[in-house]
Amino acid sequence: MLELIRVKIIERRASRRQDMGKWFRKIGPRIAEILEIAAKNSGSLTAHLGGNDNFQINDNDDTTPVAVVDLTAKTCNCNQWNLTGIPCMHAIITIYWRHEDPLSYVHDHYKKSTREKT
Repeated sequence: MLELIRVKIIERRASRRQDMGKWFRKIGPRIAEILEIAAKNSGSLTAHLGGNDNFQINDNDDTTPVAVVDLTAKTCNCNQWNLTGIPCMHAIITIYWRHEDPLSYVHDHYKKSTREKT
């Protein structure tokens, strides 16, 4: 029984490693899709620098703050980025404001280089 489980795990790892060889980016296709959706949704937001990599995010139609993002700590008060490790739409608008790549803010767990080490 244990031998069967061990063989299944080995086969699964080999299959995932082959799938990872097809990745065209530093992250997997599902994570890339999540980032693209967040980038599209961030179009109606405006980032305002509050100092020390803290940003206040407002909706274009309203002056009420929607979220607060800290790029140094990689946190947003919507908690999506905190929980998943993938920048939310609030974080993405601030990353674009700084002319940086959102991929560099994705948690290392999702990156191809980390997966290759396992």
